[in-house]
Amino acid sequence: MTPENFDSWNEEKKILDKIKSFSVTGKWEKKPRVLFHEGEIWWCSLGKNIWREVYGKWEQFSRPVYVLKKISGDMCIIVPLTSQEKTGTWFHSIETKHGKQTFILPQVRLISTNRLLTRISTLTTEEKKLVKKKFLEFFT
Repeated sequence: MTPENFDSWNEEKKILDKIKSFSVTGKWEKKPRVLFHEGEIWWCSLGKNIWREVYGKWEQFSRPVYVLKKISGDMCIIVPLTSQEKTGTWFHSIETKHGKQTFILPQVRLISTNRLLTRISTLTTEEKKLVKKKFLEFFT
């Protein structure tokens, strides 16, 4: 990790923070909330994190995440995903229409919905139940 990566991420965070308001007429107004639901998979700007913390890639420091729990219209609990094959009790994999996704259970975190970029898909009711079961098993 180079210091430039952290500097680039800080610039991206400034942009994400400004998303909460916008100006159409020169007057700053509150931006409409991101419409999201539990059970959806989104591209999310997670940032550049330290050591073994899961982080985003590319220009927006993004990666897919699963919305585990909606806290409010502005906050949610997410589980980062990877397309890499991972096994063990820390991980749970499912096949989606966008390929195999592995849930990185110990990397769960609370985020601002300003970080959510684009909805990718929604899990079925059965898939959501299985993810929740695996999550609870991991944390108990």
